[in-house]
This record gives sequence, structure tokens and C-alpha cells, in this order.
Amino acid sequence: MSATDSSVLETDDGARLAVDVNGKAAATRPDLLLVTGLGGTSAFWAPLVVPLAERFRVIRLDQRGVARSTRGGVAKVDIDVLARDCHAVLKHVGSERALLIGHSTGGVI
Repeated sequence: MSATDSSVLETDDGARLAVDVNGKAAATRPDLLLVTGLGGTSAFWAPLVVPLAERFRVIRLDQRGVARSTRGGVAKVDIDVLARDCHAVLKHVGSERALLIGHSTGGVI
């Protein structure tokens, strides 16, 4: 199994987002950000992480208020907030180029 590097990103509004990274970055290909549907955890992607990490650096997060992540001080969690979170996660792990694969609400982001 590919080793998982876990970290926590604190957003400007105080949310603490749990982030997991598997695989290594490569200049010749983008990273892969996997985003679950509303209320889903990053564990949703577990069956795919090992095979994907053979070719990509795979980045996953627990969305705000779900599992290991906190909600923070926003009045309303909407698609714009979740999209900003995804962008912040990519910056947090040093990703300059990524593909996003989303399930349900994750696909809307």
C-alpha cells in the first residue's frame, strides 16, 4: 500500500481540513484531487488510492464539518466555500497543476 502523508490545513475562517496525500508528484503529469459528495469522507476513495498513486500524486480531503475536518466560522457552507477549500488544499500541498475528480457534490465543485 502507498504510504499516506496526512496533514491539517487551517483556513482563514478557522476550519481545520484534514488532508491525505499518496504517491509522488511528477513534472510530467498533474496531481489528482479526489473530492467526495456532501457528507462523504476521504475514505470513500480508499479502494482507488493505491492504483491511482502508482501514476499520480493523489490528494484527498475530508470536507468541512465532516469526519476529521471542522466547519469553521462561515455562516453557510456552499459550493463557493468548498471550491475555495479545494484550492487552499492544493496550495497547502504545493500542487501547481491538478485534475479534480468528484463524486456527486464533489463533481459540482
